[in-house]
Amino acid sequence: MKVPITLPVVHVHVGADDTLSVTVGTQHYADRLTRHDLPRALAEITKRLNSPVRVEVTETDGTTYADIATSQDWPTSDDVPVDAGTQADVPGITGTGFRPGEDVAVTYVITRQAADATGTTQLRLPAVAAGLRDIQILLVGMNSGITATAEDT
Repeated sequence: MKVPITLPVVHVHVGADDTLSVTVGTQHYADRLTRHDLPRALAEITKRLNSPVRVEVTETDGTTYADIATSQDWPTSDDVPVDAGTQADVPGITGTGFRPGEDVAVTYVITRQAADATGTTQLRLPAVAAGLRDIQILLVGMNSGITATAEDT
């Protein structure tokens, strides 16, 4: 998948009745979706566009959130063989220091560079980013901004 210089934007507006209205750019996508429907809708949109999208959610109180959604080619439960293992077989990560109940995002670091004497840095994505070797995984508190290096569990 090629990532465009400017990502398409998906606007999600939460209504007073907690339903969602979704537009892609200026094109209407759907009304009266639930929060449960949003992952499916984003998977459909990213697949149709063959591109990641920037998702901007506006809550009824005016609070806004933004994230990047990529296409998800996860197998459905019908595609997974019965002997594929249990949830306990799936590796996990642990981080501490977050607020109770806080949403925590998982992210990865593909390159690092020290800031100069003025506190400025300019990072270019390295060619090896395509292979994503030696990835450092971080956990980020979405409200507190606390960042923890993930520990394998």
